[in-house]
Amino acid sequence: MPARSDPRVVTLVLVSSGGDVLGALPPDEVEVPWWSEVASVVSAAGLPVTVLRLLSTSLPAQLGGAVSYLAEVAGPVPARCG
Repeated sequence: MPARSDPRVVTLVLVSSGGDVLGALPPDEVEVPWWSEVASVVSAAGLPVTVLRLLSTSLPAQLGGAVSYLAEVAGPVPARCG
């Protein structure tokens, strides 16, 4: 039986291609708990982004919890970005 993990709740901090911080998307739970898996993060963003790096985590293990990533946005930033 696989080990049970906390869900991964992702916050994307968005930057422009010039490196300007644009804000962050609201936290969103993704299905895959592994921090290194970013396809589900990109899909959940709902806009074209490239994940650049992991910024912070709430747990010491690489599985689940609150996780923040830095992502470059390739287009207009939605109003929900604060």
